Amino acid sequence: MGRFSRNGTSGSRKTNLRRHDGGMTNSPGKAVVRALVLDHVDAFNSQDRDRLLRGLAEDVFWSTGRDNIRGAKAGAEVFGDGLWAMQPSLTVQHLLVDGDRADAQMSEVLTVAGEQRRFAVAAFSRIRGGHIQRTKIYREGSADID
Repeated sequence: MGRFSRNGTSGSRKTNLRRHDGGMTNSPGKAVVRALVLDHVDAFNSQDRDRLLRGLAEDVFWSTGRDNIRGAKAGAEVFGDGLWAMQPSLTVQHLLVDGDRADAQMSEVLTVAGEQRRFAVAAFSRIRGGHIQRTKIYREGSADID
């Protein structure tokens, strides 16, 4: 994969990016990617599983600890009652968007066995067609909650 540069004149708002090796790729604008990620976090914090799933590509790959989800239908199991019982919430501290990629540094608060826990979280996502295509989540200590 080559480097990318804006296609068009200086200040152009085109979303077509030209790879330095001559190839072309269509990438959503930064504002679109940013809005998609922030909407996903808001849906998570609202425990709105339907909205969470609408933001995922049909063939999404989502990895958190031992959980590797392939396909939006499998995501319905992960974003279910067991997760919501922990009363999770995310706060985005930093969000970096570059083309179709979004990297987020977040803090997470959730309740396990009656004890409130806080974690630093990093999420690395790729967006395609207005949906989250791939995400890898890293949670401080372990992404698995026991």
